[in-house]
Amino acid sequence: MAKREDSRKSGIYTITSPSGKQYVGSAVNIDIRCNRHKRLLRTGEHYNRVLQNAANKYGVESLVFSRLLICRIEDLVIFEQRSIDILKPSYNICLMAGSMLGYKHTNESRKRMSEDVRRSDNAKRPENRAKIIEALRRPEVRIKVSGDNSPMKRPEARN
Repeated sequence: MAKREDSRKSGIYTITSPSGKQYVGSAVNIDIRCNRHKRLLRTGEHYNRVLQNAANKYGVESLVFSRLLICRIEDLVIFEQRSIDILKPSYNICLMAGSMLGYKHTNESRKRMSEDVRRSDNAKRPENRAKIIEALRRPEVRIKVSGDNSPMKRPEARN
């Protein structure tokens, strides 16, 4: 996507599907941001359901990731908003740059976000991190989570 000298550039990018519909975004580092989009789309975990549906329908490799313009970090929101206003992208859920205004999370996503925050907050506390590390070092725990006993290999863990 990028030449080496542009690899850390901030700016505005688009994601275009074979249908011609677009998503417009801004990023401090376009390459890292586009790679994150691709990873989330490939794993089916993208937060933008409309863009995820397009990736499921056409395939991630069929989506075209392009730089629209390079700009200073402090100008990202201005140029993103102008790009949204001009291009009128179909895949953008929020049509206001840098804002989630107008987006309503589903009850399921709100519950998931709440659980994620609780999990990350608990893991960040030094006393909990030490407990987690200590528990993982115990032989009986290591046996339970490795090989065929791995939770990721059990069908009930995949649901």
